[in-house]
Formats: sequence, C-alpha cells, structure tokens
Amino acid sequence: MIYTIKDVKAACNAKLQEAFSGIPVYETDTLDGYRRPSFFTEIFSHGRRKTSPHLTQIGFTFRITYFEETHDEAHCLEVYEQICEAFGHAVKVKGHVRIVVNNIDMAWIDEHADKLQVTISFYDAVELGGYTEDADLMRYLEVEYNESEV
Repeated sequence: MIYTIKDVKAACNAKLQEAFSGIPVYETDTLDGYRRPSFFTEIFSHGRRKTSPHLTQIGFTFRITYFEETHDEAHCLEVYEQICEAFGHAVKVKGHVRIVVNNIDMAWIDEHADKLQVTISFYDAVELGGYTEDADLMRYLEVEYNESEV
C-alpha cells in the first residue's frame, strides 16, 4: 500500500495548516470547545476497487468547513482562493507520493447558508501490488551468444 486514508488526511490537514498558520484545524470528532475562526476537516473515499489481481484503484475527497467569527462573504471568498492556491494541482503524501487534484469546489452550507465549505476531489490513483510469487526464483542464467554476419 502506497498510503492510507489517514496519510491523505494528515497531508491535507498539514497543507491547510501551512496556508493558515494562525487558524486551528479540527477533526470531525470535536463537538465543543473549539475557537473561531477555525477549520473542520473530513476525508471521504471514492472506494478501493480491485481492477485486476495486480492493480487497485483508490481515490479521495477532502472537505473543509470554515467557521468564522462573523459571516463575511468577501472574506470567505478570499479564504476559498487561498485554499485553491495552497492545494494547487497536487498534494504530497508521506513526503514523496503526489495525489493530483481533480476539482476544488465551494458551497454555502448551514441553516442560513453562512458557512463556507470547500471540497477538494482528487483523481483516483492506481496502486500496483497484491501479487507475490511463491515459486522458486531463477538466480543465474548462462547464455551462449554467437554473432553471425547477415
């Protein structure tokens, strides 16, 4: 396995924290005691599909909800643009593997449509693995080669 869903969420949270260093990033299990402004993040899987005995297709969507002190649409739009810039076209997971951004979308949510929610969808990746050879391996090969003129 190249990376796990926890690895992807950690990389996305780190990217968000880097872009907004003074704003806390909370997990979805935080129900009270949070500060404003703050971000709440979630991760979703597009599924893990075995496309062959050797290939697995995986994909993720990362969702950010922005809790501001007082709703300010212009400020929220600036936050959205800053998120788009921070995530760019790809995110490095585990320091080296890149997951490629497919789409960054925004919506106004909550009872009064006053919370910004940004959804970042990543392209599915294909992981090679799952097959191991258990037969004896060839270690040496002797070859005789004669070059003849044509």
